[in-house]
Amino acid sequence: MIRRLSLTIAFLCTTSLAGATDTAYIGLGIGSVDYGAESISDFDDPTGFELIAGTDVSRNLSLELSYIDFGKADNGTTPALHLEADAFTVGALLRAKVGKAADVYLKLGMLSWDKEVTRDGTGVTGKEDGTDILYGFGVMVKTTGSLSIGARYNVYDFDGDNVTILSVNAQLGF
Repeated sequence: MIRRLSLTIAFLCTTSLAGATDTAYIGLGIGSVDYGAESISDFDDPTGFELIAGTDVSRNLSLELSYIDFGKADNGTTPALHLEADAFTVGALLRAKVGKAADVYLKLGMLSWDKEVTRDGTGVTGKEDGTDILYGFGVMVKTTGSLSIGARYNVYDFDGDNVTILSVNAQLGF
């Protein structure tokens, strides 16, 4: 995990310094997670969060790295099952300007994810990990010179099971 984080920081520093017109940003997203797979549909929809770091390659293209904690979902049985997942992602955002201060975008990328199921009283009952695709869309509105707020809807593939997040986001550019 430390190695991944170090590589992420090095990538962002390198790409943000690549050209004078590039703009780097960091952000935070918080939203509702849906572990919508049929095999795990009895779990509730927890709150998850995303830490974002990115750089604008051009006016219409950004590269983004993030860490996502999908939250802890419970199934409500006794003894309870708990599902937790997290991921590191890399993606490209294709943006279009709408009005003076808003952007809409499509996102496509890859994620490296880990998922764990635990049962009260017995501990870990299953673990999985993998590397799959992600896609989504969103809107960002610039509120001040460096602060933007917006919303995202992203779909993450976990070996054929789709996990989705609808979130509100804030980004600080520098």
